[in-house]
Amino acid sequence: MIKFKLKQLWAEKEFQDKCKIRYNDIQKKTGISRMTLSRIADSSSTEYHTSTKNIDKLCTYFKCNISDILEYIPD
Repeated sequence: MIKFKLKQLWAEKEFQDKCKIRYNDIQKKTGISRMTLSRIADSSSTEYHTSTKNIDKLCTYFKCNISDILEYIPD
């Protein structure tokens, strides 16, 4: 199973930058729709598929590695 860790990454960035980050902020910087961001952020317990292009955009925005956004959990 692949688990998205977007919420944790998001919270860390807010803490580091000392400001609240909204979906619209990320949407403007990445071009990823708010709905897609919401699905990724809330997909910790459900299955959701997104493109590698979106993962690339999130890595660029958060200045992180793929492993910071995704985690493999064996079944």
